Amino acid sequence: MDSKADIICLGLPSWEGDYLKSTVQLLSEMTNFYDVLYVEYTYTWIDVIRGFLGKNTAPINRILGKEDRLRIINLENGNSINVLTLPPIIPINWISNKVIYKYLLKLNSKIIEKSIKKVTQKLKFTNPIFINAFQPNFGLNLKKKFNEKLTIYYCYDEISEAQWCKKHGAWTEFEFMKIVDAVVVSSKALLEKKKKIQTNTFLVKNGVDVGIFSDKKDINKPKTIIGYIGTIDDRIDIELVKSLIKNMPEYKFLFVGRVMDKTVESCLNILPNVEFTGAKQPEELGIEMKKIDIGLIPFKKNEFTKNIYPLKINEYLASGMPVVSTDFADLTDFEGLIYKSTDNKSFEEMLKMAIIEKDQLLVDARIGFAQLNSWKNRAVELTHIIDELTEK
Repeated sequence: MDSKADIICLGLPSWEGDYLKSTVQLLSEMTNFYDVLYVEYTYTWIDVIRGFLGKNTAPINRILGKEDRLRIINLENGNSINVLTLPPIIPINWISNKVIYKYLLKLNSKIIEKSIKKVTQKLKFTNPIFINAFQPNFGLNLKKKFNEKLTIYYCYDEISEAQWCKKHGAWTEFEFMKIVDAVVVSSKALLEKKKKIQTNTFLVKNGVDVGIFSDKKDINKPKTIIGYIGTIDDRIDIELVKSLIKNMPEYKFLFVGRVMDKTVESCLNILPNVEFTGAKQPEELGIEMKKIDIGLIPFKKNEFTKNIYPLKINEYLASGMPVVSTDFADLTDFEGLIYKSTDNKSFEEMLKMAIIEKDQLLVDARIGFAQLNSWKNRAVELTHIIDELTEK
């Protein structure tokens, strides 16, 4: 691999935000090996209108070009990354008619292509690696537009089960995967599924920012706070969690993260031993993690969750704390490190076992495991995949 080759990544999330994002974490560490242009969330005109009305935090001036759309972010690893905010595009996910959708998708893709080309010329990116991170619809029209040596699709969720994009996500992803050079997925379930479409499919699991979550737990400290850190949405088994909270009134249940499903909060927040903190900036999560004695992953078992490799599991383990989880996905990587339940009754039993646990060797093993799964190591894995592909 040439030193400091170029990567363009068209990502789904915005760079900043009040939660940790796998794409942002991974691309930050890829700056150790590449010059990186991260093209963030494709804001639509609806985002602009909502921003003017004060209903979201979209960077309106940057979207509209009143501020420089390209900015340089200095990272904690000592590197920097170029981040591009695109001009607003037409909102089209709601459109059912495939012909109309395809036509407007081409228009939107042209806007994206023009903006990226303008910046890559300025940055002197000549023969980049193009990573499409969960934006397969745009990928269909952007392939080979930037003289890229490789096009890689980064898939970290099952798009056909994602409510916000399932209308067009499944067919666009299927078509896109057939024309890319490789697919990189984040879980074993996704690997098995996507490899049937694209034989060049590789596994790079989610990692952890060890620096944020490395406050080691004291096994002699009484465990009184049971916590969940992450997005609060329809993945959470409300009935399971409600039962735990009611049956264990002497413990506090702390939920840290942005609330995407208000039903979860409204059902649980009426109970006296529950607290929702709301969204936190990534750098604040370590402070919240210090408060928690046991980490929960109370996910439902369904077609969406079975494809997940949860970010939070290594975040919990980085401090050595016990983790209690449903068996929503293939969690064999964590065998012997976490408490895994098969039903609601066993979940409560596992939780009570975690409360009385006092095993320093197990705490150390969890921390060591999480350190192996750092985002820096995940970036090395992806770099090796890219090397392998470019040498073919």
